[in-house]
Amino acid sequence: MAITPLLLATWYGAQRLAQAATPPHRPIVDAELLAAVLAAGDTSGWSSEQIADALGAIANAQSACDAAKAEANSYVLLRASSVPAPAPDVLNVWEGRIAWYRLHPDLRISAEGTADGRHPIHRDYDDAIKSLRDYRDGKQGLGIPQDANVPPATAEVEWQSKPTQWTRSL
Repeated sequence: MAITPLLLATWYGAQRLAQAATPPHRPIVDAELLAAVLAAGDTSGWSSEQIADALGAIANAQSACDAAKAEANSYVLLRASSVPAPAPDVLNVWEGRIAWYRLHPDLRISAEGTADGRHPIHRDYDDAIKSLRDYRDGKQGLGIPQDANVPPATAEVEWQSKPTQWTRSL
């Protein structure tokens, strides 16, 4: 499973996703409408303009998801020759935190009242990037056996041939 706007709405709630992903200078998309559009449900109770705004919010969320996936893959591919398919849950969590951070471009970096002075969204982003760096450096795995589906990108090629057989026949 890859990170998607539907997954972000499941994790953070449709209301919070609507607030974060609504295009600038537009009214915040109704959370019920956003949930209905994400689930391909009935949208007959809303105007075409409201539905267009919801689709714009989903497009913004999808853009953040795509950017997050690309950022995460840039770390994974430094250690492995390919990204495991399907992506392990932990990779989806990291991508989700990166996408959520990208949906908050005006985020205040500091947050008074938190133990470390950072906004929780910024802290989650930093933690995800640290985890991806640790994976890249071999200090952390993705939760699959020795990353079995992901051979190391720096592995040397081993050439093998059949053993030589000496015979008298020509």
